[in-house]
Amino acid sequence: MSSRMFLGAAAAALLAATALAQDAAMPSAADAATIAGPDGSRYGTTSHGGVFGLGSVYRLAPDGTTTTLHDFGSAADDGATPLDRLVYDARTGRFYGTTAAGGANACGARQAGCGTVFAISPGGRFRTLHVFSGAEEGDTPDGALVQTSDGDFYGRTRHGGAFDTGAIFRMRPNGALTVLCPFGIAAEEVWPASGS
Repeated sequence: MSSRMFLGAAAAALLAATALAQDAAMPSAADAATIAGPDGSRYGTTSHGGVFGLGSVYRLAPDGTTTTLHDFGSAADDGATPLDRLVYDARTGRFYGTTAAGGANACGARQAGCGTVFAISPGGRFRTLHVFSGAEEGDTPDGALVQTSDGDFYGRTRHGGAFDTGAIFRMRPNGALTVLCPFGIAAEEVWPASGS
């Protein structure tokens, strides 16, 4: 398969996953959709609230007990404002997600921090895998990550990149990130606004 065909398939998968995540999200961006974990609990994120007001990752047990696993803002690079659902990788036993803001890199006047990609275990062991720079790779990850059969994750950023209109990226489970395509080369390559 050519790299151009693969990129088209990755972009199509991202669009489909983003549409599903947007349909499942609360209109006020309160909570992203939850997903089932290996223990029968549901796992999700809140975009606001938590100890620092920057969102959290939580577990909802089958008996209705809710446990906060991580409060964003508890470390300089852990991010803020997770807007999309988590993805569970059975190979690593971890959930993966993004934050739309926060992280150690400044993104100018647009927001405090360019966003992050993180991993968290069902028990709450949290690790920041990547902090966006706002440069070529873009900033403000938007839409849920999509995992392919080889274990890699694909995602998009809304801003930054070569034309300040975001980019598609691939990330290995260890956090190594590669930009595949910047948006903005042609008008149709700019992502539509959420809900469009």
